[in-house]
Amino acid sequence: MSAFYVIDTEAESVGMKIIFGPYETRAGAEAFIRKDFSDWWQDSDTPLKDRDESSSGIYYILELIAEVRPIGTASLKVKLVEEGQK
Repeated sequence: MSAFYVIDTEAESVGMKIIFGPYETRAGAEAFIRKDFSDWWQDSDTPLKDRDESSSGIYYILELIAEVRPIGTASLKVKLVEEGQK
């Protein structure tokens, strides 16, 4: 159940992160990052002279560790109350 996800820390919308994936391998996640950056580089309006090593934001690669589902359970406790004697 290995899965990897990518978060582009610069691609935020109202305090929320945009998550890309899942990718079956870390290499797949890294390939996405390279393509995403390459697309930005080719399509950017930023002049080439203003681009350097820090032109890209930070990406996070996250590995899925566990898949869980919370389940609520109802319980019933029965208590006998004496109503009177017969």
